Amino acid sequence: MPQVVSVNTGKTIFSRKKPTDVLLLKEGHGAVGDGCAGFWHRQICLLSVEGIHRRLQGRPAPHYGQFFEHIDTTGIELTSQALGTRLRIGSALLEVTQIGESDLPSEGNPDSAPTSKSFAFYVVEHEAIFATVLEDGTVKAGDSIEIIKGGTEYGYAC
Repeated sequence: MPQVVSVNTGKTIFSRKKPTDVLLLKEGHGAVGDGCAGFWHRQICLLSVEGIHRRLQGRPAPHYGQFFEHIDTTGIELTSQALGTRLRIGSALLEVTQIGESDLPSEGNPDSAPTSKSFAFYVVEHEAIFATVLEDGTVKAGDSIEIIKGGTEYGYAC
């Protein structure tokens, strides 16, 4: 069963986030107090533990939030979700708006150390998805993830 492993927050868009007990998500805004919040299509970044390990290729794993993600998951292949897919996570409802990220400040480098910003960009480019918040709610580690609706033509594929 898909579930949340960690929730994370940070002050700016490309800053590493720190784990927190709970994320308060606000409709049309994102995570309250987070630097990525606002009226745009990348309010929440999700990253699967499986995706992180796929890119680490045996290197030691960094801490949750190191890849700028708000929500770390397990048991769901995030990048195979279609644009427009709705996810009930905790008590919040999200909609997938972007798969991957190719518009990063510098190219990611798969040969960089797993804690470097370059490697973080590489992981986000290939393993992250982004979503907007459709319904207010809270998300915490251990919450289940339910796929509510299949994809539409809305969003960005990188």
